[in-house]
Amino acid sequence: EYKHWGVCYCGYGSMDQAALHTFEDNWETVTPATSSTTGLERRPCTDGCGYYQTRPIPRQVHTHVFYDWDYINEHGFINGDSSNVPYYGEYGKTDGKYHYAYCLFPGCEATKSYSHTYNGKWVVYPNAYTDGVWHMECGVCGYSKDRTFNAGVYSIHVKGGTVSAPMGRPNQLIKIFRLGEYAPGTYLNVQDDPTSAFSAYATFDQGKTWTLLPMSYHAPDADDSREYWYFRMPKPAKDELREYKDWDFWVEVEGDVIKCAEEDHVNDPDYFDEKYLKLVGVVEATCGHPGYTGDWVYTCCNYVKEYGEVTPQLDHPAWKLQLNVGKKAGTCTERGYSGDTVCTACGQIVEKGKYTDYEHPGREVTSSTVAPTCTSVGWTIEFSCVSCEKVLLRKEKVAKIPHEWVPVAGSESTCTEKGCLDHYECTMCDAVSLDGESELFNIAKLTIRAGHDWGAWEAISETHHARVCKTDETHTGQARHDFVGGICADCGYKMPGVTFVSGTVTSFGSETDNITLHLIAEGYSEADYEAIVQGNTVAYSFADVAAGTYTMKVSKANHIIREYTIVVGTDDVVQDVEIRLLGDVTGDGQITEADQQMIYNHIKDDAQQLLDYMFRVGDVNGDGKITAVDKKLIYNHIHGKPLW
Repeated sequence: EYKHWGVCYCGYGSMDQAALHTFEDNWETVTPATSSTTGLERRPCTDGCGYYQTRPIPRQVHTHVFYDWDYINEHGFINGDSSNVPYYGEYGKTDGKYHYAYCLFPGCEATKSYSHTYNGKWVVYPNAYTDGVWHMECGVCGYSKDRTFNAGVYSIHVKGGTVSAPMGRPNQLIKIFRLGEYAPGTYLNVQDDPTSAFSAYATFDQGKTWTLLPMSYHAPDADDSREYWYFRMPKPAKDELREYKDWDFWVEVEGDVIKCAEEDHVNDPDYFDEKYLKLVGVVEATCGHPGYTGDWVYTCCNYVKEYGEVTPQLDHPAWKLQLNVGKKAGTCTERGYSGDTVCTACGQIVEKGKYTDYEHPGREVTSSTVAPTCTSVGWTIEFSCVSCEKVLLRKEKVAKIPHEWVPVAGSESTCTEKGCLDHYECTMCDAVSLDGESELFNIAKLTIRAGHDWGAWEAISETHHARVCKTDETHTGQARHDFVGGICADCGYKMPGVTFVSGTVTSFGSETDNITLHLIAEGYSEADYEAIVQGNTVAYSFADVAAGTYTMKVSKANHIIREYTIVVGTDDVVQDVEIRLLGDVTGDGQITEADQQMIYNHIKDDAQQLLDYMFRVGDVNGDGKITAVDKKLIYNHIHGKPLW
């Protein structure tokens, strides 16, 4: 790492002839730094020994600038190209929940999410036999999706009026006209409040229950000279779609009809009298809005004999167009604007302008040398704006110089004070290093945590135990016993006046499977005491066991149950127990050829019989005898067909 030395063709070489590596300031980038990761650069030894010295390149710190419509409104499109819209390609993305804008800083992968803003329309209208398809499209990014409504019928029944559609779609606007199909000479009595002429009621359950719908009134105006009432069709909720699969519903509209007082008008549908029949609601079309031909209306009762038609909006006159409205040149701090094209006749913006680049009045050389440091690169030429002094251009980058490390002795930690590792500090900046080569960015790694090095708990009374710090014996701690089954789990102190049955249980296989120990009094089948532990070699205990003779039954998954006879008097009883895996007659915790051999010896040699518990371990198929079948099962387990 620090030296190199030569080796003779005969193989002889010695570090006594070693020389220090020499380097030039010609660092090359191996891995560029990004906004989220550090990079790496290296330089070779100039003596040609093949050794490279490396050092990290700090992460690029920046403020995120996201390419969204706010950015475009302030700065314009990237490269002035309006096809570079946000949320697509290299500038963003979109998914089913959000559209995203990318940060424009090179190498930064940060994104900013925005919720979709949907506009909807019916692509396929629902009816009694066809499912409806409601198409939703985000008005910002264009993401779209469809929603299906089950087939059903929306029926509208009208009393005393006529409607714009006899069947409606969810959320559709329905208009009710005063005299569209009435007999001549009759009209709707709206009394004092036009909005009270009609009431709409909706039902989803074929007339069992009805819900009043909000009704609104439209008086004749310049845009629409017709008088009508209107309401929105209901939009079934999801739970209603599930409950009423056909989801038929009706809307009942009611109103009162009376006759016109003019008898001639009543008796003759073709009656014409200029005294009563007038053309009303004529609107001339302009470049600002469409026109209307007007309605022929009987003024005696407001009966509309013939409705007019909407005429299209006119084109903007060329001689009324004013160009470059709001145009301004860019400055050092603000972008320019090309100006809008505005119609002076109606005031509408015919064509919006575009944002232009910043404009600086000129530039000058403000620095011919910017010296590099161990934290920043240098530059040999720098140009700045003559007005705002903003740096516009830098050329001929100079690489950063290495840190100048000096060793700093650390300090040991104590019970109450933190310590510090031996390290290096740069004499030119605040950087630190653990090895004198690479910079340490996480300064917390230098800290040695303070804290006590406690010894074991020891009982000091029937209620408490204590411990002493190994670092400083004057530091002590006390706590109450934590009794589990009559024995303190921390110091092992046994509760006085209580008889214990305890010991160590040995098992094999999984250390997380429960080992169950039962104490069953002589002459009984149900357990009086139970202990459950985990581990392959673990302590167990029964507290406050009454005097008598017991059978201890020990069990665990994949093991053969084993029983021990326990006699309890006035003294504690210590009984170590062991259970073995099915087929593990050797007791080594594995099923191997050695177990297969012992079963073979049992079959062939009366002098090598397996007895009692070992017999049950070797009886693999549980038929009460050890035969070649058990030996075969052991063989199969060894070769990939497990016993459990």
